[in-house]
Amino acid sequence: MGRLEGVKKSETDWKAGLTVVTFKEGASLDPNQLAKAMDAAGFGADEITLIARGSLTEEKGYPAFKVSGSNQIFLLAENEVLNQLKALGSGKEATITAKVEMKEEGTPFTLILEKVESPTL
Repeated sequence: MGRLEGVKKSETDWKAGLTVVTFKEGASLDPNQLAKAMDAAGFGADEITLIARGSLTEEKGYPAFKVSGSNQIFLLAENEVLNQLKALGSGKEATITAKVEMKEEGTPFTLILEKVESPTL
């Protein structure tokens, strides 16, 4: 995993079946490349959970999340947790936990928000 461009470090908990990947500041994440690297390392990437700090924005008319310290933007699926992020307002910093909805390569993927943390919530 450490050979993947932008990866700062990776740690695996074999008992829990969990790998935590920390990216270098400003690095972009391509879930398809991450899943391929995990498969090549002998892991199956059944799901990818992303924890990131950033703010709500809009991309081509859709709600999106811009990761702090990078140009990375993720589209967001509509759900109740997105409403919590919207309540903060555009540009307000928050930390999100989200499942990555994997799609075919070349197709934009979507984040399904599970949790929003902010000093104002």
